[in-house]
Amino acid sequence: MNNRRKLLSNAITLTLVACATAVQGQSLKIGMSGSIPAGTSATVRITPAANGAEQIKHAIELQRKLDQAQEPQQKMQLLAETLANLSAVPKMWPNDTAAIIRAAIMKADIGAEFGLFPNIIEALLPIAPLVQKTDAVPGVERRLAEAYEMSGKFAEAEEHLLAAERSLESARVNRVEAEAVLGATAMFYARRNQPREAIKRLRRSAELPGQDVVNKMINQLEILKQAVRLSDDPGHAVARLELATFDDLLFRARATSSRVEDSKLVENMAQDALGVKYRHHL
Repeated sequence: MNNRRKLLSNAITLTLVACATAVQGQSLKIGMSGSIPAGTSATVRITPAANGAEQIKHAIELQRKLDQAQEPQQKMQLLAETLANLSAVPKMWPNDTAAIIRAAIMKADIGAEFGLFPNIIEALLPIAPLVQKTDAVPGVERRLAEAYEMSGKFAEAEEHLLAAERSLESARVNRVEAEAVLGATAMFYARRNQPREAIKRLRRSAELPGQDVVNKMINQLEILKQAVRLSDDPGHAVARLELATFDDLLFRARATSSRVEDSKLVENMAQDALGVKYRHHL
């Protein structure tokens, strides 16, 4: 899924599942909704590599097999083995900071794929101090925030989202990561019924250097959707202004978008905005 479609996502759709790990005992118990019964155990072995980087390469190969596996029991076994090998990195190479950070982020991303939100928090909290003043801060803080939100811990989620936002001041943060952070923060506030806070982030995302007209449209459509929710604007005066801005961007996009996929996305957004206009009598 490309970054534009990610920005349009209004909710995190992963299902929260139970997970308990015991890496030192080389075992992991996972309950995955609708596939593997809760409490099913898989015993795995960790074969130490020459160094942290090689251990991660082994985990990447296990992840490839995990992605290809079809049988639930096989998936569970490979998931357990992949996570165990990644969890071994900080234990076996405690001074290899780069490998520890990479293994933790990889473990968190696998956890997100399977809805193992406690695993994400467990993996990333220890490396938060290690990534300070690096370009990894926004991604780590954003992942922590999403895991906390899905765990129902909204105060902690907001704390990490705001930390991710503050880290965007670094010149080393690229536009894609900045979009991800601002989009995640905007949708968090939208789900918490705080449309003005959501609009602030969406507008900042639209103003990032290098944004093309289609990306600006994506942000503006979301701004429009939040504007009609403003409780202190029952007449929708703000929303009408935002719709006018969207229409200006639509005109520009139709005149300049040459790629077929962009043109289709533009027309889909145009229909979406038209629906908002008629539903709210703008």
